Amino acid sequence: MAADIDGEPLRVAFNISFLLEGIKALRDDVIELSFNGSHGQMRMSRPGEESFLYVLMPITLSEEESDAIDL
Repeated sequence: MAADIDGEPLRVAFNISFLLEGIKALRDDVIELSFNGSHGQMRMSRPGEESFLYVLMPITLSEEESDAIDL
């Protein structure tokens, strides 16, 4: 997956079902993700279009769960 990334590194976890629902609902090859920190909402939209917005809240992981995830 190609990406243009701007900003500080961020580690965030989401419920995969809710994330996929948003991606499917966008019905586009290019989506824009905007994060409000590691504990705030993530916004998904089509670049340059304001007619659709999907908001997703992250899952808070324990320190052990977070450390167990290898990126």
